[in-house]
Amino acid sequence: NYSDAEIKALPPFCEARLKRVPGQFEYWNKILGPDFIHTHHYCSGLAQINRYYRARTRQQKTYSLQGANGALSYMVSHASPTYSLMPDVYLNRGLVLSLMGNLGGAITDLKKAQELNPKLVRAYTLSSDIHAKLKQKDEALAVVADGLRHVPDSTVLQRIYRERGGKLPYPEP
Repeated sequence: NYSDAEIKALPPFCEARLKRVPGQFEYWNKILGPDFIHTHHYCSGLAQINRYYRARTRQQKTYSLQGANGALSYMVSHASPTYSLMPDVYLNRGLVLSLMGNLGGAITDLKKAQELNPKLVRAYTLSSDIHAKLKQKDEALAVVADGLRHVPDSTVLQRIYRERGGKLPYPEP
């Protein structure tokens, strides 16, 4: 039920999975492995997040977030924990949960994303933003400092570290 424009806004493997493009499906299945069979749920979750940002009414936004959460939760429960896309699944479900107001669940998912891929900068920035929103200044800074230990050259993490009160030099890798 996604338009061509919506599918083009997704990663390239989504078109192969959602449309079962001959040759492309097999190509991505070889690259991503047996859990590629579940990946249309991940793609659907991403498409629903995009629809959330384009939605004009609260009802449309809620519907999109619920759809995204369901699709991404399916991935968590059905795909292997070692599937290469799982860090991004947890990152995006963390985003969805934060937009739904479930900040504790969001932080949990973002921590899982960081565990699975310690170089996933967006997991640290989003988690830090949530802690800052909750007025947990020390934790907001600690998350960014941890991110800098894993991705020391990230200018985004460096900027947020300074904004959150971090002192130079940056944390050692």
